[in-house]
Amino acid sequence: MQDLSYENHLVNVTFRADGIMHIHYLTEDLNLEKSKEVFAFTRQHTPWKLAPLLISGSDFMSDNKESRAYNSSPEVLQHCSAIAFLSDSIAKKLLANFFINLNKGKIPMRFFSTEADALKWLSGFPTLPLAETSNQSTSASSF
Repeated sequence: MQDLSYENHLVNVTFRADGIMHIHYLTEDLNLEKSKEVFAFTRQHTPWKLAPLLISGSDFMSDNKESRAYNSSPEVLQHCSAIAFLSDSIAKKLLANFFINLNKGKIPMRFFSTEADALKWLSGFPTLPLAETSNQSTSASSF
């Protein structure tokens, strides 16, 4: 498989050939509606049922309580074998650590300041394809 990338007004999503999904946020603030839209967008395009996830984004991202609750729900996390947050921003590190602490024990999560370190860590987690009987195409389709 080669890298597959999709973009909307909120995110650029890349399903990497190495089995890692990279969500790069284009927006600085997340609310419940935007979080649900991002999830639906990734699920629409994913070739995988489960994958390690790399999250990066704009210089400073914020999300509200409802968005954090949704993004840490079983509905979302069941599709993530691990999550790596990527940024060299202190503010983002604080936000990511808050999210990690809220979700301690659900799935492996870590914060990284370099993409190489994040990808190396994520490479140890599984990627599972969508079932062949799925209505989604296994050649190009979410999170």
